[in-house]
Amino acid sequence: MTSGSSNSLSSSIASPSSMSAMLFRYRVFVIAGCIVLGFWSPWNRWFGLDATRVWLVVPQELARLHWMSLQNATMLVTILAVGCAVVAALLRTWGTAYLQASVVYDSRMHAEGIVADGPFRYVRNPLYIGTIFHMLALVLLMSPAGAIFVVVAVQIFHEVLVRGEEHLMLAQRGEPYAKYLKTVRRWIPSLAPRTAAPDVQRATSGARPRWEQALLGESYICLVAGLYLALAWRYNAQLLERGILIIFGMRLVLRAIFPAARQTGLKEGERA
Repeated sequence: MTSGSSNSLSSSIASPSSMSAMLFRYRVFVIAGCIVLGFWSPWNRWFGLDATRVWLVVPQELARLHWMSLQNATMLVTILAVGCAVVAALLRTWGTAYLQASVVYDSRMHAEGIVADGPFRYVRNPLYIGTIFHMLALVLLMSPAGAIFVVVAVQIFHEVLVRGEEHLMLAQRGEPYAKYLKTVRRWIPSLAPRTAAPDVQRATSGARPRWEQALLGESYICLVAGLYLALAWRYNAQLLERGILIIFGMRLVLRAIFPAARQTGLKEGERA
C-alpha cells in the first residue's frame, strides 16, 4: 500500500460517516421537529387517543387510584416539571461553560481533544441529559401519547448521535479516549467525579468554564426554566406555551445578532 493511499484510508477512518455528520448538522431541527410533533400529536385524532394534557391526566389518575388528592397530585406534577426545567438549565449551562458555546452549537463534529472537566467528570453526556430533562418539562403541556413520543424519539436520536461521536473520538483520540469511556459512564452520572487514568488526564483540555458565553448560548433553556419557576403555579398551560414560543423567538434573534464564533477549543465527543 502506498503512503498516499494509507493517508487517505487513515483520513476516512478518522472522519465521521456522511450519515452521522448529516444527523449531527441538523440535530436542532430534528429535535425541534420531534417537539412540534409532540404538541401536534396527529395520532390522537387518527386513533381516538386522549388529547388531554399530561398536566391534567397524571393528577387525575393519581387521584383516581386514591394515592393522593387531586390538588396534591397537581402540585406534585407541577413541582416535578419545574424541577426538570431547572435541572435542564443547570446541566446544559454547566456543560456548555466547559465545552464552549461555539463548539456546542457548531454544525460540525469535532474531536480535537478530550474534555473531562466540570460535569464531564461525572457523566459523558451532560448536555444530552440536560436536553432530556428539558423534554420532561415540556411534556407537561402535551398529550400522553405526544409526551411518550417526544421522550422516546429524542433519546433514540441522542443514542444515534452519541455513537457517531464516540466512533469519531476513538478514531482520532485513540487509547486515552477509550480509557475515558471506561472511566465515565455514558448516561448515569456518578455521585463523585471519576478519577481518570494518568494518560487520560494528560490528554484532557484542562478547560476553564466560560459562564457568560454559556449563559448566552443556553439562554433559551435558562429562560424556559425561569418561565416555569414564575408561571407554572398559575396552572395555565396556554400561558406557558405562549411564553415558550416568545422565548424561542428571542433565542433565534440572539443567534442572528451574536453568531457563534469559530470553534477553537477542544471537544470530548459530545454536543448539544
